Amino acid sequence: MLKLVAVAEWGGRAAGVDRVAEAVSRMLAGVPVPQGLERRDWFDLHDRTPVASEHEALVDWVERHRERGSDGAVQPLAGFTLDVAQGVDGPAADESLPFVTIAVMAGVVVGGPRMPANTVKVSASAGWMDAATEQDRVELVRVLAEAWEPARAATYDRDVTRGLPRLPPRTPWPGYATYFSSELVPDLRLPAEYRVTALGGGALAVLDPPWEASRALEGVTTFLAESSFDPIPEREPEGADRA
Repeated sequence: MLKLVAVAEWGGRAAGVDRVAEAVSRMLAGVPVPQGLERRDWFDLHDRTPVASEHEALVDWVERHRERGSDGAVQPLAGFTLDVAQGVDGPAADESLPFVTIAVMAGVVVGGPRMPANTVKVSASAGWMDAATEQDRVELVRVLAEAWEPARAATYDRDVTRGLPRLPPRTPWPGYATYFSSELVPDLRLPAEYRVTALGGGALAVLDPPWEASRALEGVTTFLAESSFDPIPEREPEGADRA
């Protein structure tokens, strides 16, 4: 069983962000929460206050780190995201707490590159990584990878982990030092139009499809994997000669 899923989010006015929120909420509905802890709906979009886990320490941290961006939207409130997005070296979340963060990027700048509106990303704390069993990690990746019907129905024809260098555990990076190994789910495949975008020190991968406001969630899936700034090799065309 997963030890704890505690999430905090922010909203924006980017097209489709409500649909992303709804989809992630449905995804998390199937993730178990340990006895004595309550998970609440944590999406309260468009400049309203996000709701985090009932876990007292995490709620306290969220309250102490709430900020707003230049556009007035509530900014990222969990994990490394606050530090990187705001370009500061302030303290990150208490990494000893076991939590997983799922974030809807509303076009903010993270680690340098500007993410397109509605990119979905995921991170896990050191506390969760330390407490989680291998099966917990596999289960989380499975839940994420199979969360949305369009993703389950898609034709998975590209192994996004192929060609990525292996990074050492606990890759040093201010505010974020953990990631899941893509080797946990070696057969994870995604639609060819997806690409992996590296953030900051290369510890987190997000799926960055070509977004259109009218189809903000079609084919979307998200997962945790090793990443780097090296581009994923292009697929060989159908019928190409293989050396």
